[in-house]
Amino acid sequence: MTISHAFCLAEARELDDLLAESNVALTTCALGADPVLPVGPLTAAGVLLAAGSDGVRDPWTPFGDGDMIARAHLLAYRTDARTDEELAACYAVAAHGGAALLGLERVDLKAGDPADFVLVPAASLAEAVVDRPTPLLVVRGGAVIAREGRLLERSPR
Repeated sequence: MTISHAFCLAEARELDDLLAESNVALTTCALGADPVLPVGPLTAAGVLLAAGSDGVRDPWTPFGDGDMIARAHLLAYRTDARTDEELAACYAVAAHGGAALLGLERVDLKAGDPADFVLVPAASLAEAVVDRPTPLLVVRGGAVIAREGRLLERSPR
């Protein structure tokens, strides 16, 4: 079971263990003035937490763009993440939480993983989350589909 947004659970730490034991996952978009789920306490309790961009410039908000590094940035900003570990935890929620929620294998940059990744100019993961640099490359299925923030034309198949 997954509860989306779960604004009412942002302050309810007494439910963290029950949520974890019951395998109830929580999702957030970390946008706007609504309360945001606290990453540290929830993940420490074992609650599966995912972040998403549930709307791309839709009527609810014009600020969704599908960029998960930007979503990690918003989550980190809204939860007052300051240390490299807290910033990395926000990135993990945005980058890997959704796949875990769907029961998909975690994808990293290791042999055998799909060749899907975004290459950004940053010295660390924390720097990437804080600065939200323009991607140098976006690779999907081993093919470069964007360079320096611009989508490339697709070649005919």
